[in-house]
Amino acid sequence: MQLSLLMPKDYIPTKKSESENKSIDYFPYFENRYLSVAASLNGGNVLQSFVKTLKSITQQISGVNVSEDKIWDKLLQSSENMNSQQKDNDNNKVIVKPTLFGERHDTNLKAWIINISDSLELNEIFGAICSGLIDNIFEMMSIAFLEKAGIQRLIGTGSALLRNPILKDVLERKLNIPVIYIDGNDADVGSAWVAFAYYSKSLHLLNDISTQY
Repeated sequence: MQLSLLMPKDYIPTKKSESENKSIDYFPYFENRYLSVAASLNGGNVLQSFVKTLKSITQQISGVNVSEDKIWDKLLQSSENMNSQQKDNDNNKVIVKPTLFGERHDTNLKAWIINISDSLELNEIFGAICSGLIDNIFEMMSIAFLEKAGIQRLIGTGSALLRNPILKDVLERKLNIPVIYIDGNDADVGSAWVAFAYYSKSLHLLNDISTQY
């Protein structure tokens, strides 16, 4: 999972060693501008690891080899059925820090889960992982950082996001700006598409896309 924005034309990044936020990197872009990037090592790979763990546990206990596709279907279906009151209730809410693979700015980070109760359900864990992934990326690049940069909308792409309505819901509830989804393959395709649109002076295409969602 990564979050990126184009910095103003006159922006010159400070050295990483002097930066207050070690989780943000800056890369040269077109017309001598810079991309500000928070590139997490945790995203769809964390969800995939969770699904593989469920598959392994189920097989060990029951001897039944459940397909990963079926587990995904059950997780998404059960989480979609959670009502809004459950999502908004902070009392006894399960919290997951999903940094299973650490981060570049802190390789010692581990994943953890807190606030487990005796009535814990699978959809709560899955929802908490999704929430944790979104929280983690905005810890790396804060919403305040985006607001200060004048960002008015977010463009989302990549299969992990597009196929997961829970991630979409958490993301949209987190922000006060519109989220536009560009369908395609994975995030690298979306990144290349936006770069092409910018280079060819065709950013107006994004406005056309936004009317489709």
